[in-house]
Amino acid sequence: MIFDVENMDFLCNELRINVNEFETYLSDRFGSETQCFNLFLSFLLKDETKRKLPTLDMMEQHLEFELLNRRALEHIRESLIINQDQEEYLREIMWYFCWYYSGGLKLLFKNRLADNEGPRIYLKNRITDTEVINSKLPLSVTAYRGMSLDELDSNSFGMSWTLCKSKAEDFAFTHYRSKPRGVVVKSQIERDSILYYEPTDYEKEVVVVNGTVTSGVVVAN
Repeated sequence: MIFDVENMDFLCNELRINVNEFETYLSDRFGSETQCFNLFLSFLLKDETKRKLPTLDMMEQHLEFELLNRRALEHIRESLIINQDQEEYLREIMWYFCWYYSGGLKLLFKNRLADNEGPRIYLKNRITDTEVINSKLPLSVTAYRGMSLDELDSNSFGMSWTLCKSKAEDFAFTHYRSKPRGVVVKSQIERDSILYYEPTDYEKEVVVVNGTVTSGVVVAN
């Protein structure tokens, strides 16, 4: 076990991260040299920055991020030696912390990109207004997802979909450019199962609980 109880609780209940999955990744990547991640998270949770971030504009937040990162790394180096790979990944985690305290779970979820190396976010509850979802979407929506062939074969699809087919095509045929070519799947999603939708979202994204969509039709490959 890498994280202590308090840090595990924060990762699981605040950031919606699967702790077992995250710890397995850290152990596979860094071997036994994982103490720095628990120490790092403990420092972030006690630092005053988390109360300041929501009051700052974007430029001020970025400056605060750099100062916090410097303080946290100095704190770790008082007791541990860390290498460049560890330092770069600690910075990845730092972004999660800053996104969450700047704009909550919604900002964290939206800012984490598919190819980020940081842990996945598993939403359980709605992060956008139910009234907006109910007033802007029909009872059932046609949604599209760009995915790998392995995901297609699994019949247990991911949580991020889009109402725009071309957006799904952009992802399927760009993200998997250096891998086996991805596909675009179309599925019907019930409005009541949608956890995120914003009318102004340029990706036209809709989000459901991971694995709840289990069937669809390939519409582009």
